[in-house]
Amino acid sequence: MTVIDSIKNENASEEQKESAAAGTPYDDAFRTMTNDCPDLLIPVINEIFGKKYPNDAKVIFGQNEHFINTMDGDLEKRITDSSFKIVERTGKCSGKYLIECQSKPDSTMVVRIFEYATQIALDENVIVGNRIISEMCHS
Repeated sequence: MTVIDSIKNENASEEQKESAAAGTPYDDAFRTMTNDCPDLLIPVINEIFGKKYPNDAKVIFGQNEHFINTMDGDLEKRITDSSFKIVERTGKCSGKYLIECQSKPDSTMVVRIFEYATQIALDENVIVGNRIISEMCHS
């Protein structure tokens, strides 16, 4: 059981629990829009995060399925709405981003984003000597 599951069990209605487990058409539509129109993400990221990426920067999507390590040692599949990198003309990765879109407020959003961002950092870490180097994405 993950931290998010503990919170859901304490605070969520049955409808919220079912919706979180199954995803929603709203999530699917958001994922489709970001994947079909990646160029529109550049101005959104510039506005939200105060960046100045050029319009010709490339959006490279990461995997949206991740396996979260649970407190009891199991792996639980989670699907993010949109995880991507922005790469400028030089070919250098300028930033990693995670965007989640939710139609209804609930108390688990912040914890879910933290879990997703942490798992993405762990999935993409680099081992140098006896050190693990991880970079958290902007979210």
